[in-house]
Amino acid sequence: MIGWLLAYVWSSFKFQRLYNDVLFSVVGIIFLASIFLPLLYAAMMELVGFTLLYISIRKPTIKLLRIILKEEIKKSQSKKQEIERLKQYLQKLEIKKKNNIIKENEYKYLKTVYLKKIKEIKRLNKIAS
Repeated sequence: MIGWLLAYVWSSFKFQRLYNDVLFSVVGIIFLASIFLPLLYAAMMELVGFTLLYISIRKPTIKLLRIILKEEIKKSQSKKQEIERLKQYLQKLEIKKKNNIIKENEYKYLKTVYLKKIKEIKRLNKIAS
């Protein structure tokens, strides 16, 4: 096909110069298109491939992050409940001390233990968030 076009161009030298210029331009455009169109096609296919790869990696990652987030919310709610439970223990401890059910030493010891647990849970919450 290209040989036929070149023969046609060569024979068209007998015709007017404007016709030759147009024909050479068309042949040049066809020649350049035969070089660049496959490159353009390959670039587009690569872009499509990378896009599909990105989507296939991103979608499971988002699902996994949602699952992890749900688990963290459950953990934080249980930690809040544990803090509330320890605060209730402290209140009960105060009542027992006022009623002289427990000794002063036991009261101080249990109070420090409960407060340390509360501080530890709050510290872990800060680190987790």
